[in-house]
Amino acid sequence: MYRPPNADVRPINGISVQPITTAERAQITANTNAIATNAGNIATGAAAIVVNASDIATNSTNIATGAAAIAVNAGDIATNTTAISNKQNTITSSTDLVMDQLNVGRNPIQPGSSVITSMFVDTEYTNTSTLGNGFGNSIQFRFNRGVSGQTAPQQQGKLSCYFKSGAGTGAPYSGMKMEAIDDNTMRTLIDVYHQAPADDGKSVLVVGEAGDGAIQANTATLSGDCQAERFLGNITGSSVGGYGFYRFEGNSGQINMNTTNGIDIPWTALYADTSTFSQPGTTQIQVSATGYYEVNFNVYLTSTVQRANPTIRIIVNGNDTGFLAWGYLRGAGDVNESHWSLSPVMMSLAANDIVSIQGKYTANGATGAAYLYKNATTTNTAFPSLMIKRIA
Repeated sequence: MYRPPNADVRPINGISVQPITTAERAQITANTNAIATNAGNIATGAAAIVVNASDIATNSTNIATGAAAIAVNAGDIATNTTAISNKQNTITSSTDLVMDQLNVGRNPIQPGSSVITSMFVDTEYTNTSTLGNGFGNSIQFRFNRGVSGQTAPQQQGKLSCYFKSGAGTGAPYSGMKMEAIDDNTMRTLIDVYHQAPADDGKSVLVVGEAGDGAIQANTATLSGDCQAERFLGNITGSSVGGYGFYRFEGNSGQINMNTTNGIDIPWTALYADTSTFSQPGTTQIQVSATGYYEVNFNVYLTSTVQRANPTIRIIVNGNDTGFLAWGYLRGAGDVNESHWSLSPVMMSLAANDIVSIQGKYTANGATGAAYLYKNATTTNTAFPSLMIKRIA
């Protein structure tokens, strides 16, 4: 029942109306204030909803833009992934690593007693049963040649390691070859390789495409056995191994080459490779290594009897070899000089064998002296001489 504030209780249309109490009035005031507050909150919320609606629209646009960017990036990632995969396959399959600079083994390490391997160049063949001589791998060098209009690098040189022989056996002989461009054709500079017999540590050096190159140096030292087809130009000061050149430097008329027991000629070395030849005695030439040797001599004699014809022969270790030269001295006072020459003969000698040249009387020849003869004058020079050289 409604009761006006501060009114007496009066009947209205027969209905008694009671006045509002203080507590009720306070409650009404509180409710009114609450309604006003809620109305403000509703207005504020409505405004916030409007703002949020705008933010939602903006965020939706941003989300759409981001989604498009994600889609583009996803495509880029897929493309890059494919490119990376292709590059990995290229590096694995063909060692095609292109860089402006390549630094290998830059990390410092503790030095040891052996060479450190800083880079490996590996080639794994898929079917080793088909490996043949000449197979291997190489490092190539390419750069621009400076030709007008040329931009791509061109092949200039190559360093190769390859099977020289014995490929597929598990114990091959390998070699290293250095090549470079010669008028647009790749040709050999140096080819160095091992060959049989195994494990001897020796190698063969080939200079030039067909072994026809030249070595130019102020000083060249060659040890061991050296073989040359010919010498060209001045080799003054060079030391050629395997040769021994000797001559008789004694006095004429003192050593009789026409005795029944024979007598050996004393020799003075004009040039001798001391690693190959030595002289235990003045009449002896000793060889240091087993091999084949070429021997020849030229001996001059003068006689005091007519028709002396001694033989001059090669003796090895005191034994006659059957290699000898014959000669004949016609007179005793005139036409009493002649020479005995033996063309080069090849002999098989063992290490430490001793070679000597001996003069000996020949049966049915004239007895008497036939002396070694030497003439050092410039107008009639004559020196008995001996040449011996190792040829194999």
